[in-house]
Amino acid sequence: MRERERERERERERNLFQKFLSYFRFWLLKNEREKNLANIYYKIIKNNKKISICDYGSGFNPDIIKFLAKKINFKNIDCFDFYTNKELNLLNNNTCNIKFKKIESFKNSKKKYDITILSDVLHHIGVKNKIIKEILHSLKKKSKILIIKDHFEHSVFDRLLLQIMDFIGNYKDNVNVPNQYFTKESFEETLIDSGLKKYKIIPNLKVYSKKFLFFSKTNLHFLCIIK
Repeated sequence: MRERERERERERERNLFQKFLSYFRFWLLKNEREKNLANIYYKIIKNNKKISICDYGSGFNPDIIKFLAKKINFKNIDCFDFYTNKELNLLNNNTCNIKFKKIESFKNSKKKYDITILSDVLHHIGVKNKIIKEILHSLKKKSKILIIKDHFEHSVFDRLLLQIMDFIGNYKDNVNVPNQYFTKESFEETLIDSGLKKYKIIPNLKVYSKKFLFFSKTNLHFLCIIK
């Protein structure tokens, strides 16, 4: 009985800490990252005709795709992640005409997309995890263009900065903090091993303003466009 009480107490403390991180992140960043990435994606897409979009690994606070949806002319947007039925009920009650789905349903879907977006997803899977190659191969078969936003580490210090950012941004959603991140060489090797050859890497993305000091380092962020 005492052990159960201690476990419940630890769970309450964990929930309180996660709520604190959530409020702290919003107070600190105020959706700056999400708005900046939505603007970056918009500049790449610049569509006139209606397009279909897949957001793979859209997350539990899918603000990027919501900001993007307000800027573009789209036919449909499907978002996939490890959602529970309860989370799907909440997320699908939106006014943006965005559909949220369980990630398992992606494999069985025959639907194809003009663009698939992965925003800081791959490093959470594990940069050395072979399943990344399977995922990228599968996504490209169903998409005309892949847009990948992720991180490069250039030193142990960079890795620590990225881990701190990931902890602040993702611990509240029980998402793991990676042990390491891509280097340019390891990322290109992953693409080639996935059978993806027509790609363009855009380094030095400005995601955060200079007021965030070390965390605003542009060389931590890159974009990759795969056709």
